[in-house]
Amino acid sequence: MTINSPLCSRRALVTGSSSGIGAAIASRLVQDGWEVTGWSRRGTAPTGVQAVAVDLCDDQSYQEALQELRSQAPWHLLIHAAGQAAIQPMLLLSDAAWEQQWQLNLRAACRLVRDFPRLMPRLPSSAESNQGEVMTNSPRPMIVLFSTVAVPLVLAGETPYAVMKAATEQLTLQAAKELAPMGIAVNCLAPGPVDTPLWRTVPATAQQQVMERLDPSTLTTPEELYQQIQSWYQDHRTGSIAYSRASR
Repeated sequence: MTINSPLCSRRALVTGSSSGIGAAIASRLVQDGWEVTGWSRRGTAPTGVQAVAVDLCDDQSYQEALQELRSQAPWHLLIHAAGQAAIQPMLLLSDAAWEQQWQLNLRAACRLVRDFPRLMPRLPSSAESNQGEVMTNSPRPMIVLFSTVAVPLVLAGETPYAVMKAATEQLTLQAAKELAPMGIAVNCLAPGPVDTPLWRTVPATAQQQVMERLDPSTLTTPEELYQQIQSWYQDHRTGSIAYSRASR
């Protein structure tokens, strides 16, 4: 079973769809026959994607958008690509900086993992969901979260971002365990730097420090991430955290 097979041509939600990884994955899903809705603060998305303006940090905006999804259920795939990095020495971080990272990089993921399964088809499975365990039946509804290689690299200046993403990895494992009886897979992409507007905001010296720690020392492409999602469909995986560009 692949992500572009007829049985998988279903409905997907992609957050952060206005640019970067979210936009690229949303486009690939459309190419493979999916009906895709894209959430972003700007309310823009690639051609073929239904764009919806949503502020994931605003309770009213989130609830209104969620209600709209309920009217279109069932949904079969969630790609939660929205996120924001912040590079600043830990001792200089304000409470507001911590709050911003918590709101977008963790709280939004927690809410989606809680709410989105109610919009997905339930496929009872006897599979127990440990990291990398194979689910027995297919196709499966899937939730894909995002972490980062900043977690294992322990990069100075990225403390709040890395902390929230480390928690997202644990959220992936916990959600995979609890949602397995419903037949819903939960996996996490943890890419190295991708050539996106977010990466271009990183100072050149910081970019160099990161690239020196990667193997190979090249940027990850959105297509690599899409292929990883496809492999999860093929292998019926849940509870997996896929790093790209192993650290050295």
